[in-house]
Amino acid sequence: MESFAQASVSLPAVELQRHIRIDNMADWCPAITRLVLHRGERGSIACQWGDDCRVHREVIRHGLRFTLPGTEHALQWTLTTPADRPGVVDVHCTANATGSAAVLAAEMELFVLAWKEGIEAGVVRLKADRAAKAAACPSCTPWFG
Repeated sequence: MESFAQASVSLPAVELQRHIRIDNMADWCPAITRLVLHRGERGSIACQWGDDCRVHREVIRHGLRFTLPGTEHALQWTLTTPADRPGVVDVHCTANATGSAAVLAAEMELFVLAWKEGIEAGVVRLKADRAAKAAACPSCTPWFG
């Protein structure tokens, strides 16, 4: 089973990998209600699949992969910036459920849409932060001779 969405943002893969981490996932996805534990590329989050879901983060080509290895359906999702389609971030979520698992499908769709909206809002925050830092930094006077 899978769900897919595209965030309409220009965010290079290296920026995606640098800015989206386990310790700040709740800032990027409103479906993640809180961080429970964080240790590097592993941690635990609260989301619709539980109040203490183990999560793993992996840097992959063009983006990131996150897995919830303890969930019943081995849920995982990727956030990627395809080289052939600049200006988008693909959000792709899969689970190993078969048959008609309508509830899981609806949950996955909401989760993917939350990531899409969160990434779009996050890029706006990044741009605002950069602009504020640039405005706060006085211009440097060049030194000659």
